[in-house]
Amino acid sequence: MTLSRRSFFRTCLQAFRSLNILCLALVAASLPCRALTSVSEGREGTTVFLAASLQPVLLAIEKRHGLTLKLVPASSGLLARQIAAGAPADIYLTADRKWTAWLEARNVRLLARKTFLSNRLAFVEPIVDSRVDSRVDSLADSLSASIPRHDEDTLSKAETRTKLVSATRIAVGDPSHVPVGLYAQQVFASLSLDKPTFLAKLVPLVNTRATVLHIERAEAPLGIVYRSDALFAKRSVRAKMRVAGYLPSALHDPIAYDMLLLGEKGRSLYILLSSASARQEFRSFGFTPL
Repeated sequence: MTLSRRSFFRTCLQAFRSLNILCLALVAASLPCRALTSVSEGREGTTVFLAASLQPVLLAIEKRHGLTLKLVPASSGLLARQIAAGAPADIYLTADRKWTAWLEARNVRLLARKTFLSNRLAFVEPIVDSRVDSRVDSLADSLSASIPRHDEDTLSKAETRTKLVSATRIAVGDPSHVPVGLYAQQVFASLSLDKPTFLAKLVPLVNTRATVLHIERAEAPLGIVYRSDALFAKRSVRAKMRVAGYLPSALHDPIAYDMLLLGEKGRSLYILLSSASARQEFRSFGFTPL
């Protein structure tokens, strides 16, 4: 074989090898893209728009049942407006039933709906020094033992008013779109405290979780949250706030959570959240299943 023919075959062989390497590189490059797409699709799961107070228990249910959920926690009013604007939610969990009626009035299609939970309002205070707080709690327990009460957890109407009037600042959800703030506003009206001088003490926040953080950072001496939020915060080994009593339910409308099925993708979760096991989970987080 002449030198020129050898050079020709050598050149062809090198070109073939280069082409193989290029093909392998392209295949290898395509694999991570397909894997990434698969993981992304697997993580999306059922999209749940939920009142922020429900986030801890939904995370627990997700873990216990091995689910893949896309949780979008916020105030009930903000989420309802997003749904009405076309946001893609499979299930909507609201802490105020008025937002269900609000969506229906805007012709949002509901595949199913039910009122499934209740809650209570709680006063919370920051713990500046846990040792001092422990001594105060012990003293309060010894004093309350001699005071007859029909419900040791619930403050009287007079006690509730005194606590509100004596507070210099009160952290609470913004009543314009946060249900807990609306319930608190009803309490103020029932106690004839809906006056500008009192309302100026309020610190309106985006949701109940924000109120909890505000109190834990001692940025206000008193806050109003749901019982479920207060109990969840107390589970921490380094709890930074304490429950200072529950508000009388007679001072505000009944607290009721609605569950709305918006898309077929959420139907299995809708059924699960109505089950006995889910009801027990909700109860352990301070909610009252209905």
